[in-house]
Order: sequence, then structure tokens, then C-alpha cells
Amino acid sequence: MTLVESCKFIFGSPDLLRARASARHFDLHLHDTFSVVVLTKGSASLQSRRWSNSVHAGDAFVFNPFEVHMGGNPQHPVEYEVLYPSWRFVSDCCPPADRKFALPVVRTDVLRRCDATEALIDALSEKTGGAASVDTALRKFMQSCSFEPDGIPAIGVTAVRAACQLIDERYMSPLRTDALASHVGLHKSHFVRIFHRVTGIAPQNYLRQVRVARARGQICAGAELSEAAQLAGFCDQAHLTREFRKVYGVTPGRLMRDVRTTLDKGRHRGGSCRSQIGDHANPVQ
Repeated sequence: MTLVESCKFIFGSPDLLRARASARHFDLHLHDTFSVVVLTKGSASLQSRRWSNSVHAGDAFVFNPFEVHMGGNPQHPVEYEVLYPSWRFVSDCCPPADRKFALPVVRTDVLRRCDATEALIDALSEKTGGAASVDTALRKFMQSCSFEPDGIPAIGVTAVRAACQLIDERYMSPLRTDALASHVGLHKSHFVRIFHRVTGIAPQNYLRQVRVARARGQICAGAELSEAAQLAGFCDQAHLTREFRKVYGVTPGRLMRDVRTTLDKGRHRGGSCRSQIGDHANPVQ
């Protein structure tokens, strides 16, 4: 069972959502964009479909979009900062030779305490955590990582791109897997194999992730939870809450409160505060 003791979302640049949290355990889950996690206190054991390792305070690690992962420390809560950069942000950090691929794939799992991780921790601290300094430190960290030379596999990309486009356009409606397969002209079982090979997840999991991302965007734009659930294609608010918690470990109500606090502070200062969490893009676009 996912056990999160505290979580606060922080909004920086348009391409970056941040969260500061304390947790004991996360069940298997995934995100629709990259996740860069920095441990600030404690240690944890982590496992994903790509790697497994123990991490300690000062270490940082990366999960690719749709990379299923889990972990924690059942004895003591772990404190950490997590950043969700957009695909565009990460692509800009890739070596020029790797930018020809639709979606970069990070090869690095854990980056042990070093200048890049310490600079990121400093930028994320309460006193110095301005959006510009975080952006710069994260770019330095990503440039310290290595990337897969082949990016997204080429097999079936055209079919999967068409299926993802249909899901992105009609996520509010029921979409059966056989209907998606028919749309791209493939047998259902063959389509599922190709879709999983390209994205790492099943088509229905992708659909749920798109709906969570759309709900997240609606909440950041100021929508009530019931409205966000309806606009994202969930049958009700309770359904949204279950799926949102699987991804973030907290309820969408937590996000809504943080959004409103950020907006209120912006109004109090007499400025504007646009809540933006990074773009949900098609992984094979």
C-alpha cells in the first residue's frame, strides 16, 4: 500500500512541476513524463522494470515516462524532492546527436552524490529554490546523465502514434482495445504487443494516464474536482481520486489546495501566477 506522510506541489517554469514529500512506500505506479527524484533525508530500496538499487540522502535518480516503479523504506519515512520535466525540457538536455529521436530514453539509473546532485539539492532548498536556479541545476543534472542511442524503438511506431493520437483526442469516451487495434489496422493481440514494446504499458493503462494528466491540467487551471473528473473522462470524482493516488500517492484534493495557495499568493503580491505543470505529449509523436 502506498504510504505518503506529506506532499506539497510547487510550480516553477511552464515545463516543470515539482513536489516536496515524505513517504514510507510507493506501490507499483508510473508517470506520463520524466521523474527526477532527489533524496534529501533517509535511504530507500527502489525497483523499476529497468533497474533496482538502494539510494541514500544526496543521491538522485531518474524514471523514464511510463516506467513502472516502486520502493520505499518501511522502517523510516524518506524525504525527497521530485521534479517532473516535460519531454521538451529533457530533449533539449540531450546531446545533439540524440535529438533525432521522438522521445529520448535516459539510461542512467542512480547518480550518486556529486557536484550535479548537490547543486540540484541547493537549488531546491527553501531559501534558494527560485525557478531559474532550479531550471539551471536540473539541466546540469540531466546533462550528466547518459541516454539510450536508439531512443524509442522504430517497430510499430506509426501504428502506436495513430493509436495514441486517437486516445489523446477521445480520452473522454470509452475506448476499447479492440477498437484501437481496428483503428490502426492491426489484430488486437499484435497491436497490444507493439504498443507495449513502444510505450512500456498496455493501451488501457495509457488511456488512464492520459485521463489523469488531463484532470491534473484541469485542476491546475482552477477546476473543481468533480468538474475535472468529468472533463477527463472519469465516471466520478471517486474514480479520479483512485487513479490520481496511484500516480502521485496523494489525492487530487492535495493538488487543488496547493494550486489555490499558489494563486492566492500571486494575487496578494499583485502579480500573476499561471499554474502550469508541463505538457502531456504523445510519447511517439
